[in-house]
Amino acid sequence: MAFYVAAPFLGGLAGCFGMIGAGSAGHFRLSVALGTLGTTFLVWVVVDPATGMLEALVPASRRHRSERLARIAAEREMKRRNRDRLLAEISRKEKADRIHWEGLLKPQAEKLADLLATDRGAFKQAEQEAVSIGAHAWQIGGLGCMRQLRNMALIISEQKDKHKPVIDYISLWWDGIGTWRNPSMQ
Repeated sequence: MAFYVAAPFLGGLAGCFGMIGAGSAGHFRLSVALGTLGTTFLVWVVVDPATGMLEALVPASRRHRSERLARIAAEREMKRRNRDRLLAEISRKEKADRIHWEGLLKPQAEKLADLLATDRGAFKQAEQEAVSIGAHAWQIGGLGCMRQLRNMALIISEQKDKHKPVIDYISLWWDGIGTWRNPSMQ
């Protein structure tokens, strides 16, 4: 490896020694440049690939290569299994959290559904109550809990009055709670 890296320098030195006694400085520089270029080309383009091919033909080298490839494949498979196990664990935890939150958040979802139907006179108070409910949901389970609560409230609101379109004020009311952002502002 050291020879491979030092080849250009050695070629330059060979060019210097080959021109000892030359009269012209231009010839000397040309000799050094050609020595560097020639040696670099010879080592990097001819000798190194030829050595690699010869090395690949040796049985021990082939055995080491196959062992290395088998080790890499085993490591890749182990990483894949660990990743799949981790994803399955996360999925199970999220599902358990959603089931837990559904029972816990049902009263708040019904309250939010009622707040969505509030008339203009009590809109500010409805917003304050919704913010309080959202902050509580954030404390319970973060953004995932807030999303589930919002979705539950919208479904309940749609079921209560199927003829009236539901306007999602919750996203506006909760903008800035934890990491909740109004979708229209993103």
